[in-house]
Amino acid sequence: MPIFNFPLVDGPLVYKQPSAARGMASFLTDGPMMLAPERRAEMLGRMADALVEHDAFGCEQDAVRMLHHLGYGWLNVSLLAGEALVLARRFVETQGMVASQILDRPT
Repeated sequence: MPIFNFPLVDGPLVYKQPSAARGMASFLTDGPMMLAPERRAEMLGRMADALVEHDAFGCEQDAVRMLHHLGYGWLNVSLLAGEALVLARRFVETQGMVASQILDRPT
């Protein structure tokens, strides 16, 4: 039995995604994420928000496990987990500084 069961066609071979996979982004069909800075920044923001929401910014292993559990692809996690962790930590530190400034303000 062949590994790939491609139908024989007379014209040029055109790949069509199955209807169930049309809503999902694919590295192979949509191109590498690192070539699109807007998509990369948006993915980083979503990953950092998820890490803060689930309190998984203590160490990189926790962050990677949580992002995998939330359904992010292995390639995206391996490329962006470190930067998302830095963004999440920076956000939490900034929020702490803002909260301490508000509490120390004389009324």
